[in-house]
Amino acid sequence: MSLVVEILESFLGRNRGHNETSGQMQFDCPACSEEQGMPEGNGKGNLEVNYQKGYFHCWACGDRNRMKGKIPYLIKRYGNPKILKDFYLVKPEFEEKTDLGENHIIKLPEHFHLLSKTKPTYNMYGEAMHYLRSRGIEDDIIEDKKLGYCDAGKYKGRIIVPSYDSTGSLNFFVGRAFQKWVKPKILNEEVEK
Repeated sequence: MSLVVEILESFLGRNRGHNETSGQMQFDCPACSEEQGMPEGNGKGNLEVNYQKGYFHCWACGDRNRMKGKIPYLIKRYGNPKILKDFYLVKPEFEEKTDLGENHIIKLPEHFHLLSKTKPTYNMYGEAMHYLRSRGIEDDIIEDKKLGYCDAGKYKGRIIVPSYDSTGSLNFFVGRAFQKWVKPKILNEEVEK
C-alpha cells in the first residue's frame, strides 16, 4: 500500500474503493456521517479523493457542507498538522505556501460548536441564538456562514464567524462576545488577514 493511501486512511478510515491507475479513492464522507449520527462512517462511500490530481468531492453534500476542494483543506478540516506534514512530504506538489513564510494552519477554536448542528437544549446555545436573533440574523444566514459559538476556552461566550477562501479552506475567524461580561468584545484569530 502506498504512503499516500495510508495517510488518507489514517483520518478518513478504510477506503471503500481504490483505482490505483487514476489515484481515485472512495471513503465515507465524515460530514455526511456526522449529520447522520454515524461517526464511524455511513457505509456509502460518497467522498471521492483523487491523490494524483489533489482534489476531493462528496457527491452527497459537496456544496451543502463545503466538502469539495483541495486535499490539504480536507486534511486541515478532519486530520491534524502531523497528517498534513506527512501528506506534503509524500506529495510536495500540493503544498500551499502562505504569506507568513511557512504553512500556517488555521483551525476553529477547540470548543467550537456549529449553531446549525447544536441541539437547542444547551444554555449557552440559547444565549448565542438570542444574541444573533436580536441583530436580525436568522437560520439561513447562520447555516450559510457556518456560524458557531464556544462554551469554553479562550473564545468562551463568543459567536465565531469563520471566513473561507475560494477553495473552501478556513483562512480566518473572528469571535464576537454575546455575553456582557466577556471582554474584549471582538477577538480575532492571531494571523494576518
